[in-house]
Amino acid sequence: MEDKVKKIIVFLSIFVLFVACSEGKKKKGCIKPVKITSLPEMKMAGVSVHITKNNMKLIPQAWGKFMGMSKQLKNVVEPKKMWGISYNYKLTKPVYEFDHMPCYQVSSFDNLPAGFDKYTVPAQKYAVFVHKGSVKTIKNTYTKINKWLKKSKYTMGGICELELYGPDFKMGSPDSKIYIYHSIKEKK
Repeated sequence: MEDKVKKIIVFLSIFVLFVACSEGKKKKGCIKPVKITSLPEMKMAGVSVHITKNNMKLIPQAWGKFMGMSKQLKNVVEPKKMWGISYNYKLTKPVYEFDHMPCYQVSSFDNLPAGFDKYTVPAQKYAVFVHKGSVKTIKNTYTKINKWLKKSKYTMGGICELELYGPDFKMGSPDSKIYIYHSIKEKK
């Protein structure tokens, strides 16, 4: 009997959360994109690392290395916009792998200094979300995005995901904003 009651409570909690989110009420666990947009192809130069569920600590290390080298880039398109891109996904259980690259958008790959990796982000469609607060809690925002995605008319685009660290990003501030560009395509 207790299991049945627990299942009913879980179902009702999810239902209430779904109704609140679909009505546009700002509730804990809800998130909606600030916009759906398309971006053109972009050339990116940065420091790439291969990530598995056992070595996530390599991401901040890559950012540290990139920050130390980034002034060497001469052809940066917008110096006040750093990007974190994730690509080459293998997310089928039990495998959890992808490549991550802190980077700048560059006008060309010509004359890249030694030590920089390059990646061309293809033109694609995105749902754009805002993560507010510490970088340490960004995983919570991704969990909410995945919940939104399951209920939306979209599915994961599967090419790459982008995080924009622009003028609203303030390391360590509770008011900091990171814009997450989640690649999407319409469900069939």
